[in-house]
Amino acid sequence: MKDLIALIDLKGTQGIKLDELSKRWFCTSKHAKTKLRRLEELGLIRYLPGRGRGNTSRIECLVDFEDWMVKEAERLIKEGRVELIFDWLNDEMPVSLHKRLLAKMEQSFSIRDGLEDKILIPSRRKFASIDPLYANISREVAISEAVFEPIVRLENGKILPHLAYRFEQEDQLLRFYIRKGIELHDGRPLTGEIIKQSYIRLMEASSLSFLFDQVKEIRTPHPLVVEIETAGGTELLLSYLARQTSAITPDGEIGTGPFKLQRCEASRIKLRAFGHHHFGRPLLDVIDFRYLPDLEADAWGWSVNGEAGDVQETSIEEQGARYLILNPKLSYQQRATIAWCIDKERFLELGEDRLRTAYGFLPSLSRRQVVLPPERFEFDRPLSIYHLPFDSACLDAVELARQLARSGIASRLVRYELADLKKGTFDEADLMLCGEMLDSDPDLAFVEFWQSPRTLVGRRFGKMEGLKQLLAAYNTTSRAEWKALHLAVERWMQETSYILPLYHAKLTRRFPLRLGQIEIGNSGWPAFAKLEPVWPLFSEDRSKD
Repeated sequence: MKDLIALIDLKGTQGIKLDELSKRWFCTSKHAKTKLRRLEELGLIRYLPGRGRGNTSRIECLVDFEDWMVKEAERLIKEGRVELIFDWLNDEMPVSLHKRLLAKMEQSFSIRDGLEDKILIPSRRKFASIDPLYANISREVAISEAVFEPIVRLENGKILPHLAYRFEQEDQLLRFYIRKGIELHDGRPLTGEIIKQSYIRLMEASSLSFLFDQVKEIRTPHPLVVEIETAGGTELLLSYLARQTSAITPDGEIGTGPFKLQRCEASRIKLRAFGHHHFGRPLLDVIDFRYLPDLEADAWGWSVNGEAGDVQETSIEEQGARYLILNPKLSYQQRATIAWCIDKERFLELGEDRLRTAYGFLPSLSRRQVVLPPERFEFDRPLSIYHLPFDSACLDAVELARQLARSGIASRLVRYELADLKKGTFDEADLMLCGEMLDSDPDLAFVEFWQSPRTLVGRRFGKMEGLKQLLAAYNTTSRAEWKALHLAVERWMQETSYILPLYHAKLTRRFPLRLGQIEIGNSGWPAFAKLEPVWPLFSEDRSKD
């Protein structure tokens, strides 16, 4: 179709030299003649060569090229050959054609390609790593969960066996018994030694080494047994081993999950069902994530020009909060003054996904605290407010600046990117608007949020003595008592005024109706292994026979 796009400005009958066609198609004159014959065979043009060298040839357009390509896109969608349309959309073309093709792509989320059930999921953003050690964006974490599995899992607040069929927990020892017959995606059997090497890989990752601070030794006394000896308790470590961060993989590409990684690039991630998965083969054969920067809305149920296909909408309250970080270089009096000036209710009036006022990070524990007004402090310079470029973050930043101005505090707005959040320290930011969505184990995610070097909060505050002592208590306290520890951490946050939760948000996802009913987790994404395409038993044509 690239050949046709190069001619799309031609209408009716027009004169054109072969040299000009060669330039449009970036080919030789001989090859240009071959392309013309191919278009003639498709019934799209009639080519009338000029008589004699240098004479102008004529092309008679038998169809409207743009209309023809849109109809061709409809045919490809029905046949399940949507990948071709993705390739077209990456080429230069008239804006009108681009919009029409995007509109047709709304039908392409769930299709049948021959005998394969496939789902294609477009995205406005390029893809980051799905390696469990580095995946920290909700979409990439959800993809990672489809490829890599942990040794144990969390379900309804309890740690249950997974790759291990049984585990034993003592004061300073964890022992796991690995299921027989589990295969890695490359065909190797899963052994205790591979699990040990996976954990060593995690321990050597500098940003995650804190997960194994208590580990003294990892042993494999039997090919299907793994022992982890600790210097302290085992409760927190066992919980970490149930997280996706600790999923088993020798290299970040090969796992044991229901899907295996077939392709992984910044512009495309392709998963294929793993036929030897120990808990049964998934119902979908292929999940194909493709980067399409021109989408007006991201991923599931995306729409173009305000028009959406048949979708179902689901909303959940995020575990976590949108919050404000106050630079530790500011004095307590300065931080307390800023906190006292902020009216959280006004952020809710901005609408969109803002749900209710936040006084902590866990919605179930979020309670208003009585705070005495501080002695007012006058600032001798404008405060810098850093915010992400997303629409909601920009609105929050403008509202924050407006509230400070009402109290006589000048400020200036500075935008930063998600990529900066991973590596930057932001020492120059007086105030920084951020958001944190805790994953399927919000209790453990809460603990990690405060001490992980992967989070800005962990890098800035995790080693402060008062907070460090509170976090150390999780190592020797059972999960049943963690609520009291959570409250103590959030009390520290409120008393120091380093971090100010603003509001809890809701997450809304739209899914194609053709996938049936879908339950989404805290990450906002479904369990891909449980997705089931819904197909009619007979097509409309066959039902008439």
